[in-house]
Amino acid sequence: KSTFLLEKALDNYKQNNFMESKELFYELYHYYDKKDEYLFYLSLCQIKCTEFENALDNLYQCIENGVECYNVFYNFALCLENIGDIEESSIFYDKANNLKIKYYL
Repeated sequence: KSTFLLEKALDNYKQNNFMESKELFYELYHYYDKKDEYLFYLSLCQIKCTEFENALDNLYQCIENGVECYNVFYNFALCLENIGDIEESSIFYDKANNLKIKYYL
């Protein structure tokens, strides 16, 4: 069932149906497998839905889990910027640009 949910979540994301995709990635992460990929995509959906603080929490969890790639740090900085923490966001934009792994997933 998790493979079906993943395909459905990705299809919804590609079709800009971020609310549905967000719910599916939440379900995948919390009920099937605590994969960082699910948490990352959940955070992207939250960003698209302007839920920046929720996305920050999830991206922070990815970072705490040892994920070091551009997309995670860039989106973390983007969320910080959107909640008004410009100084901290610039630190994380710099960290993103200095990472060797540029893409995640």
